[in-house]
Amino acid sequence: MGKGEGCQITLDQQLSLSCFTVFSSGPKMERKIAIIGAGVSGLLACKYTLENGFKPIVFEARSGIGGVWSQTIESTKLQTPKSFYQFSDFAWPNSVTETFPDHNKVMEYLQAYAAHFNLFPSIKFDTKVTSIDRLVPSDEDEHSWDLWGGTGKPFSSSGKWNVTVQEARNAYQVDFVILCIGRYSDLPNTPDFPMNKGPEVFDGKVLHSMNDDLAAELINGKRVTVIGFQKSAVDVAAEVANRNVLPRNFYDRVQGGGLSLMKSRSFTFCKNGLVIDGETTPLVTDIVIFATGYKSDEKLKNIFKSTYFQKQITGSSAPLYRYWATVFP
Repeated sequence: MGKGEGCQITLDQQLSLSCFTVFSSGPKMERKIAIIGAGVSGLLACKYTLENGFKPIVFEARSGIGGVWSQTIESTKLQTPKSFYQFSDFAWPNSVTETFPDHNKVMEYLQAYAAHFNLFPSIKFDTKVTSIDRLVPSDEDEHSWDLWGGTGKPFSSSGKWNVTVQEARNAYQVDFVILCIGRYSDLPNTPDFPMNKGPEVFDGKVLHSMNDDLAAELINGKRVTVIGFQKSAVDVAAEVANRNVLPRNFYDRVQGGGLSLMKSRSFTFCKNGLVIDGETTPLVTDIVIFATGYKSDEKLKNIFKSTYFQKQITGSSAPLYRYWATVFP
């Protein structure tokens, strides 16, 4: 599951283009800013708001920073050269000599960045935001907004955002919210199946590639089927292969036609495996891993309590400022 493809300029240069425009003027210290997520984009947002004189609160559901980099399979590494995946004011250390560092090196780099710019005091760990909601005066009609926030400016003279946190008695009230919740985590995209033909009839185990549950004791000696064909699927398949012994002369048999690699537009589950479209014999397997991506728009939509704002995610985004950076995780 390589990260960072498509990144052609340094990480903070991309986000700073947005943050400078949003926060470069007006009163600062009295304005409360919530940043949801402490992955790469959350750390950048925290750094730039601090530099502009604000005191942000970063809500992070997990116990540490890093987003998807903190929870991934062992073989994960950058697939963009590290010179294209770095902070312009915080270079990779000389000790990292690889062009494509693995996820452990990336995490060390992010930890060092957060420590260098003193970001940790602004982060509330193990604090999961369950919803955000716009609170407006009774005489203000957010449905009539033509501009972001009603005025086209980051802060309005009226109205707040309620940030509700899991297991907290009271919500946080802030003036501005920056969502850095990522597109590649939390809400898996899995296929729908006809009744009695889905995972419920399968005697084995079904996972999604987002699970950090691909431990050796789980997959060693098991027959594993990976669903998908993008980078994550290939990486998961490689991880499984590294932990199991391939059949003797496996690649020779594939090349000679003794083994065939199958693809299908559809499949269903049965008691002992999968029924592949067009095949008469079930594919017997012990574990099925879906490497089928995530529902990123739905994840973003679900964080809003108001159905009005939920619709802005799937329809017009005029009242919201939506900045998709190509810096991912």
